[in-house]
Amino acid sequence: MLTTSDATRLVTDLYGRWIQCLMGRQFDWLERHLSSDFLFTAQPFPTIRMNKHEFIEADKKIENAKISFVSIAAEPIEDIIISRAIADVEETFHADLGPGMPTAEEITRAISGQRIAYCSGWRHTGEIWECFDHHVIGLVARR
Repeated sequence: MLTTSDATRLVTDLYGRWIQCLMGRQFDWLERHLSSDFLFTAQPFPTIRMNKHEFIEADKKIENAKISFVSIAAEPIEDIIISRAIADVEETFHADLGPGMPTAEEITRAISGQRIAYCSGWRHTGEIWECFDHHVIGLVARR
């Protein structure tokens, strides 16, 4: 069983790789590390609810991304890890997310320049850790 410190180090590495993938527009990492039953939800947009495919396609619509973590904490609970991350986010979307979703302009205006809190669920499946649940808790502060 992982300790809290081990889980935090592991999730810090996973989030770091996730952001490298996003900023480098290399989405193969997401294909491997988001589970087939992945679910993304977000506040302040309660209509945002995406599966793995939809989430990756939405990320492909990000034109510019600069994300830096303020803090990350994780706790192992039996065979999963629950993590909390706070990050400073600058993102610009070049296309709308789709029907019933915010427009590119709305989502860019809402999140760019914000400090955002996230909560995620992770599980180990053989050789890799997969994120199965990822939620934007909310906007913590405008920077």
